[in-house]
Amino acid sequence: MANAFLDALDKAVTHIQRAPGTGSPRNAQELGLSGLSFWGLNKFPFSLFYIEQADDLWVIRLVHISREIPASLQD
Repeated sequence: MANAFLDALDKAVTHIQRAPGTGSPRNAQELGLSGLSFWGLNKFPFSLFYIEQADDLWVIRLVHISREIPASLQD
């Protein structure tokens, strides 16, 4: 199970590296984080939050979808 999770995480990171604009910007405005997007992990209830900039992609946090997302990202 752990290997499957790590594989899903690796696939999500690879995807956002190749196509960062495909992530959802939901929560960005509420948090005041320009460029914040997220991408879900296949078969696991987690979302990977990241910020896309000109030459960089910053992974901010991996959050379980049952959490209060804005509160989880505010600190």
